[in-house]
Amino acid sequence: MTSKLETVSSLLQAIFQNKTSNLTYYKQYSTIYSFIRFKKEKELYDFCKQLIEKYTKELVFFKEIENGNILQIIKTNWKIQQDKLETIKQMFTVLEEKFLKKNNLKPLYRIGIELWRKTIFEGEESLKLGIKNKLISKIIETIQSDRKGSKCKDDETIEELLSMFVKLSENNEIYEQWFEVPFLDQTSKHYKLLSSVLLKSYKIGQYCRKVKDILNSENILVNRFLPECSRKKIIEIIRTEFIKNHFNEISTSESGPKAMIKKIEKQDLKIVYELLISIGEKKWLVKEFQDLLVSFGEETIRQYDNNKSEIEHYQTTNKLMNLRIVYNSIIQESFNNDRDFIVGGDKSFHQFLNINTNMARNLPQFIDFQIRHLASKKESEIKLIISIFSELLKCIQDKDIFKKYYEFYLSRRLIDNTEHEKQELQMIKQIKSKTWPAFTLKMEEMFKSLNISRAESDNFIEFQENDDQDFELIDIDPCVLKQSVWPEISQLECQLPEILSDNLNLYLDYYTKIHQCRLIRWQFNTGTANLYFNAFNQAKKHSIYELYLSTFQMLILLQFNTDYDQEPPSLSCKQLVEKTKIPLINMKTSLIGLLTKKTSILTRIKSVLKNEISEDDVFTINKSFSYSSYYSSSSSSSSNNHNIKNRLNTKDSSSSTPLIKIRMNIQTFNDNKKNTQLQLVGQERNIVIEATTIQIMKKHKKISPGGLITLVVKNVQNKFKVPITLIDQRIRNLMDREYLKREGNDLVYIP
Repeated sequence: MTSKLETVSSLLQAIFQNKTSNLTYYKQYSTIYSFIRFKKEKELYDFCKQLIEKYTKELVFFKEIENGNILQIIKTNWKIQQDKLETIKQMFTVLEEKFLKKNNLKPLYRIGIELWRKTIFEGEESLKLGIKNKLISKIIETIQSDRKGSKCKDDETIEELLSMFVKLSENNEIYEQWFEVPFLDQTSKHYKLLSSVLLKSYKIGQYCRKVKDILNSENILVNRFLPECSRKKIIEIIRTEFIKNHFNEISTSESGPKAMIKKIEKQDLKIVYELLISIGEKKWLVKEFQDLLVSFGEETIRQYDNNKSEIEHYQTTNKLMNLRIVYNSIIQESFNNDRDFIVGGDKSFHQFLNINTNMARNLPQFIDFQIRHLASKKESEIKLIISIFSELLKCIQDKDIFKKYYEFYLSRRLIDNTEHEKQELQMIKQIKSKTWPAFTLKMEEMFKSLNISRAESDNFIEFQENDDQDFELIDIDPCVLKQSVWPEISQLECQLPEILSDNLNLYLDYYTKIHQCRLIRWQFNTGTANLYFNAFNQAKKHSIYELYLSTFQMLILLQFNTDYDQEPPSLSCKQLVEKTKIPLINMKTSLIGLLTKKTSILTRIKSVLKNEISEDDVFTINKSFSYSSYYSSSSSSSSNNHNIKNRLNTKDSSSSTPLIKIRMNIQTFNDNKKNTQLQLVGQERNIVIEATTIQIMKKHKKISPGGLITLVVKNVQNKFKVPITLIDQRIRNLMDREYLKREGNDLVYIP
């Protein structure tokens, strides 16, 4: 085996002296394998260790380091040494596989690395010259210069040397102790000083942008030089020095996160969010966001005042809708749709929207206005309105009040105009998704009632065509509404022209023959009509207008109907009431719509009160009437007689005079009825609380008053916010009616 050891020695000598061996790969392999075959692996292993140690010690280059570039010299010699050890590793692979692994012995490659470390960095001469400290200081100095803007000219050298530190031990111990600890300490000192300077020089938004830039540059620096194991530690130092240690200054600054939320600085907020999350301060940011939302919301919702106009209520509701839109955009764009902010925002809205019942009452009114003006909105705007509306509804606790008012406004919209049914159904779908299925039952029944009424109208048209009458037929479209489904509407009588009465009586006869035992009551105060108005403007040019107005307004205008060659009459408010039998309050409301500046069909020629209509005010047709904001239609009227039309139907004629369509200022119901909705809600709440109480008592038979109140609150809280005093009052009422009785300190159900 001696000759074979000599062969191995010559192989290692050739490697360390950069010479080429004369032996083929097969000869090298067979030489090494022969030791394994004859169980001489340990002898070969020890022999190789001695040779590697001998040749490594001969590679010292300390004199070069004293006068040269320490970084370049060590990097070059390390690379040479590593290449040689890599060759040895490949040559002795079979020894490692067959012997070293089984006996838990260090590979020759690892032995060579450790010998390099001991010789170059831990040897007596090395320690005397301070090679290790000089190298580490030079590397740190180079990286620090790079941080300050003096870009390193040789990234590869720094990267190779740091890679050397990692390889000098198997668990990064050498790298961490020798280089990482002093490097991180220097990094911390550098950024501690820099953070103080930047904080004094910039506002918080700019400061945080600088921090983000520094984080990005450090990530690039790690990619260029450092091992991946240092990335997290460096980033943590930056977050600590820039954010954590200055958190109090950042959070209390006038330009801090609070100011960013108020000013809606989304990009800066996004950076602040990322930085605060990284130091575990997300809860603080969520709370600040919630508190600011509550502050904005409470300030807005207190602007509701029963004495204010509907327009002012609309503006207040619009502010709350916009607040929700802004809040959503901040969460989406700045807070990455973080669920904690979504939940916190909902809690804030729930808190201030339920300060009183104003939002539950005014949100339906706001939606009513939006739906009536959908024609001017884009599809994206409509979707946004529906989405935000549903989010606000989710936060409203008094859903029974909302329901009552929404049904009230919905009924008026469906009576006045049916062209937005698709959007109405989308709204109802959203309402159902935020409440419960039975919540929208009456709303859905309204649509069914309308569909049935339309079918009846189609059948009536066929009946008219097949039935001979001795009076002129007028296009009418009665809308038959189920009293059990639609909100109660006050019935107001009026005096109709004979031709109208005949046509309505015809429908009444038709309907009662088909549906026996049903009572129909005409509610003219909710109806609308299309009336043709022939006029001459100031230029004496003949124009025909199709007026879309309320039934009451139609009856008023018919009192002024004359031939072309006759002067229109002048009638007082009192005379109009006598002729039409319209109640005075409704008469005044209808006249206001006909006197509106934009659509002033009538003119007031005598006025008793300046800002109000009195019974003695006198009116006549506005001879100088003209309407500039119109669209032309091919439809026209062929005579000067009145033609009352369905709001959906059209009527064609051969006249060449263009038809100008005008929608008048219509009010088909009395606002006083709207104010009674709250009273109805109160009555229904009493019924719900009593029914819930009896249901609970039937189940428990006997329970304490406190336990009963807790269960009642739990059962009705998704419908409305119930005061404890009201529950106590209804319990006493049930006791008076002998549904419950006291037995000691408990309440007992009486079957």
